[in-house]
Amino acid sequence: MAGATPGLEISCSRELVTPMSTEREKLVRDINGLKESVRLGWLETAAKPMTPAERLELRKSIDSLVTELNTLRIKLDRPPKAEA
Repeated sequence: MAGATPGLEISCSRELVTPMSTEREKLVRDINGLKESVRLGWLETAAKPMTPAERLELRKSIDSLVTELNTLRIKLDRPPKAEA
């Protein structure tokens, strides 16, 4: 995230996807990674004193992760595509 306060950037580490992984398995891994990132973000807010600007930046990062998480959950809830 450009311009973020050092040490406050939250990233979702993506696991390696093997060729045999299905799209659903990949979505589940991505969702789990995002949930962990959100959890760690909230822990960071409680773990150390932060300026209002740092809290705002962290909150924006968490909100962005939650938005991405909701998008992935919608994809996960869609029925699988029919094979052609």
